[in-house]
Amino acid sequence: MGKGGQKGKGKGRREEQDELVRTPELDRRYNAPPSATSHNVNSYLFCLSLYLRKIIVPIEEHMTQLECFWKFSKFLQA
Repeated sequence: MGKGGQKGKGKGRREEQDELVRTPELDRRYNAPPSATSHNVNSYLFCLSLYLRKIIVPIEEHMTQLECFWKFSKFLQA
């Protein structure tokens, strides 16, 4: 068999990373009606628009301390 036989068996395997666990609380949030999440969406979009227009700039030292930032950012790494 060629080199393709070892595909996925090396550095950077997904199994070695911390798996995110789907909890009942996460399911409730995911299945929430739009009326329950509209405030969060509006706040997020407002902050995103300020960031994209370069009105606000996040402080990188503070961002790296946020659990949501480092949990998400590790999945963006190759």
